[in-house]
Order: sequence, then C-alpha cells, then structure tokens
Amino acid sequence: MPKAPPFPAHLLSRIIAAALIALAPACSAVHSPKSTTPAVITGPSTLTIIADWNDIDAASRFAVVSIHAVVTSSIDESNLRQRITLRQFDGESGSLLAERTNPGISESTSIQLTANLGRFGDPPDERKFLIALANRLKQLRGVDFAPLPDN
Repeated sequence: MPKAPPFPAHLLSRIIAAALIALAPACSAVHSPKSTTPAVITGPSTLTIIADWNDIDAASRFAVVSIHAVVTSSIDESNLRQRITLRQFDGESGSLLAERTNPGISESTSIQLTANLGRFGDPPDERKFLIALANRLKQLRGVDFAPLPDN
C-alpha cells in the first residue's frame, strides 16, 4: 500500500491557530444571563449592585482573599442590613456593611456595599475588595452555586 504524503506543517499550524482563536471567547468568560447589571461605585469605599441578598456572606468569604483577610463574624442586623467583620493578616480589622436599598420580597435586590479597612481606612484595598465581592456576587446571582474563578 502506498504511503500518503505528509501533511504540510505550515497548514496544520494555521488550522490549530484558527481553532484556538474560534474557541477562545467561549472558554475565557463566565457567563450568567442574569448578571447583566453592572456594579456602580458610588463613593470611595461604596458600591451598589443588583445581587442576591443571601449570597453576601458566601461572596465576602471569597473576596477577602484579594485583600489578605478573613471573615471573623457575620451578623444579620435586620432583613435590610448585614455587617461582616474582617481581620487582615497584618492584624488590622475591617468591616463590610451591606444594606438593601429597595427592600422587597425578591431575593435579588439592589444592595449598597460599604467597606472599611484599618483604623484610618485604606481606599485602594477597600475598592479592590468591593470589586472582588461584586464580581463574585454577579457570578452567584440567580443560581444556587457557581464555580470559583481560577485567579
């Protein structure tokens, strides 16, 4: 039986490159159809987002990693307000205050998140924490669970 001629290597590399380019958008983003509302930064350490109220605690426990901290307590002060206490690895304490801005029956609601880190505040880390928190809340909105991001 005659041997088939080898496939040209330059064509194979082009085919592989085209396939990777075509697949990249599908593999690079986490999509949630209900997560289209962006978070709005309303102050130096305050952010407002549409999210599920019952996900605040779980999302904050993930987001604290971005600022090298841990959650030490989580208290539901009322149906409209949650306070989460943090401790950074350098010993500084902090807090997250979550407040419903339009109370209603729906679990998905507008929530104002305010972070306070350290005795005198730390706006860059507070913003970093709020953005990580908002990203995780977007992933969890409308679902019971979502895979953790790779970063």
